[in-house]
Amino acid sequence: MKVDLNGYIITLSDIYNELNYLKSITSPGPDSILNIFFTNYTFLLSIPLLYLFKLSFMSGVFPDQWKISYILPIPKSGDISLVTNYGSNSLTSIISKLFENILHNKVFPLFKHIINDSQHCFMPGKSTTTNPQTHPT
Repeated sequence: MKVDLNGYIITLSDIYNELNYLKSITSPGPDSILNIFFTNYTFLLSIPLLYLFKLSFMSGVFPDQWKISYILPIPKSGDISLVTNYGSNSLTSIISKLFENILHNKVFPLFKHIINDSQHCFMPGKSTTTNPQTHPT
């Protein structure tokens, strides 16, 4: 199956809508830019972000700075002196998160119909705990 992504362009409306979904109180990524900056300057930032996102999408290049993340250890349960009792959380740049969310919203519907129903990981409304293969009845 071949999918032509040339007809799928990122719009100013996409940027604006995604900026409006941001929570203003979250931890910043490696660029140290707080979400409140984006929520306070939505109108001012929408056009430059549109330019950056279109350039990245059309060139097929995801900037290296957007790939950097901070990995934070999060204690799950048990003895905190054991590394096995920790999960992780990655803090990435809000710009990369915005771009990822916009692309997901554009591209996922194109492939949704070809993804097997038994796929649970990374699917809306599903998880590893809803997969009957991992939790037989």
